[in-house]
Amino acid sequence: MTDITSRQRQQTPHRPLVPAGDLRLVGCPECGAPAEVEWTDEVGSTSGRLELVKIRCLERHWFLMPSEGLAAR
Repeated sequence: MTDITSRQRQQTPHRPLVPAGDLRLVGCPECGAPAEVEWTDEVGSTSGRLELVKIRCLERHWFLMPSEGLAAR
């Protein structure tokens, strides 16, 4: 038996957002322009939990990548 909360979660698209007031700017991996972290989420992987980030820069490039890739830039 499935409770209503589980059914609602399955029906609504999941789009985690960066909490309000937590503006994070990074450099665009492609052009180096300022890029905003639009959202973050954690997913399971074979080597444990992995934090993903979606970023978009002023030149409209966007990337979905592991957050550890941001630290290297």
